[in-house]
Amino acid sequence: MKCFISDDHWDILGYRENKKNLKGKLSEETFQFFLNDSFHDAHIYSINLINHFDPDKEEQGEMHPTTLKAHLKHWDGHEYKLT
Repeated sequence: MKCFISDDHWDILGYRENKKNLKGKLSEETFQFFLNDSFHDAHIYSINLINHFDPDKEEQGEMHPTTLKAHLKHWDGHEYKLT
């Protein structure tokens, strides 16, 4: 995704269109939030990337191999904890 390459190149419409690719990868509620809102001006308290993959197990099941958790403060003053 090359939507915000430089101060002179801001492809807002391309960015909004590209966010639609998150459908099916996030819960519907989270997808709608990211589609209609923005964390560009948020203050990030923490971001944690957790790798659930275990190379010693043959069967990993249906679980996604990674989880992302974030704690941030939105520009409107609300704090969010995302999983």
